[in-house]
Amino acid sequence: MNFIPQPNEIAEAAKPKSFELVPTGRYKGRVVEAEAGFSSRGTPEFMTKVMITEGEHEGRFVWNRAYNYETQRWSRQLITELVIACGLQELTDPSQVIGLPLEFKVKVKKASGGYDEGREIGNFYPAQQQVAQPQPQVAPPQPHPQVVPPQAHVQQVVPPAPAPPQPQAIPAPPF
Repeated sequence: MNFIPQPNEIAEAAKPKSFELVPTGRYKGRVVEAEAGFSSRGTPEFMTKVMITEGEHEGRFVWNRAYNYETQRWSRQLITELVIACGLQELTDPSQVIGLPLEFKVKVKKASGGYDEGREIGNFYPAQQQVAQPQPQVAPPQPHPQVVPPQAHVQQVVPPAPAPPQPQAIPAPPF
């Protein structure tokens, strides 16, 4: 399985896109960047960049920064969801998640600090495999029931096994 974006994916992602916000909702994607570091305020942060891989917004990117993940419960929860969504048991290096498929929820990021409203990743989910829906089994048409006369009870007669040969008496020699 190749987790590195293919040339056609890169070309698609490089096409000019509108700068309109990605609508909120659930998307299929692939992690393209993951980095642990520190914010400008010196608090630990975990940044994730995900590319949408299917649908109308394919090739668009959504980011998330989990700030102060050492003490903030919601940040730790988001990183835990990312690890589970990527099928990992633990995360020792952010590069472990790069290239892995997953699903994620895009939510509204409220305007603050002089920035306009935006979008960010709200949750991560394991990628769902497309499972072919089984076709309903149609029973073959059955003939109309017919009245079948009961069979006469037939007893199988097994002949008795022949008796084992009996030792024959050998006549005693005349003396």
